[in-house]
Parts: sequence; structure tokens; C-alpha cells
Amino acid sequence: MPGPVEGVPDDGGGSGGNVLPTWIFNLKPLVGAVSTLTMIASDPETWVREIVAEWIVGGILDSVQYALGWAFFAIERTTTIVLDGLGPLATPFEIIGNGAVGAINVVYSAAEGVANAAGLAGPPAAAIAVMAVMTVLAVVAYATLKVIPGSDAVEGGLESLR
Repeated sequence: MPGPVEGVPDDGGGSGGNVLPTWIFNLKPLVGAVSTLTMIASDPETWVREIVAEWIVGGILDSVQYALGWAFFAIERTTTIVLDGLGPLATPFEIIGNGAVGAINVVYSAAEGVANAAGLAGPPAAAIAVMAVMTVLAVVAYATLKVIPGSDAVEGGLESLR
């Protein structure tokens, strides 16, 4: 334990000596400021660079945040406008999508019906039913593509598979 400090009156702690006066503990919150002042005194150029760098980086990040906020706002607004305007244009695609889902349901229902009716021979019968229904659907899809103008690329792609 350190001894008494000369010139400092006794703190009345009963130990017979003045180890540390109480006002020393009041200086503890100033430690951060003292270290900053020490850094400024020892290397002012680095201290100024850190402040300027922090200010510049903060400004850049604030600017980017501002620009991205407006970009996201514009994208969201444009998306809302396009989706609101595309309702009537999307209806034919919804019909096609519903037709595709309906075709899959037809295949599944046919396979399930054949499998239930065939008993023990259900799995092979279901496979044959699925192949028959899929063949019909493929023929219908190919005929539909042949009717659409400019669909020669699909036929050329199918020819390359041969």
C-alpha cells in the first residue's frame, strides 16, 4: 500500500495516512479527454486526419444512403405503376398458366383414376395413362406453337434434338 503523499492533508480514513485525496476520484471522468489531448499533443497531423477522414466517410455514406433511398423509392413507385397497369395485359398469361395447371391436374387425375381402377396392375396402367395424356398434351402444344407466327425457332430447336 502506498504511503502518505507529502503536502496533501489527511483524508480522515483512519489509516493514519493520506493515501489518495477524494478529489482525485473526481478526475476519473476526464481520462478520455486527457488521452485525446495527449494524442493531439503528440501527433496533431494524425488526429486531424482521423477527424477529416471520419467526416468525409460519414458524408460519403450519408450521400450514398440518400441516393439509394431515392433509387429504391423510384423502383418501388415504378413497380407499383407497372403492376397496376399490367392487370389487363397479364390476364392472357394467367389464362395460359391456369391451362397449364389444369393440364397437370388432368394428367394426375387420369393416373390416379387408372391406378385406383386397375387394382394390382395399377402402377403399370397409371404409367401408360400418363404417357398417353402427355402425348396428347405435347401434340396440342406443338400444334399451338405451329400456329403462332415466328415460332420457327422452336421447330428448329426441336430438330436439333433429333
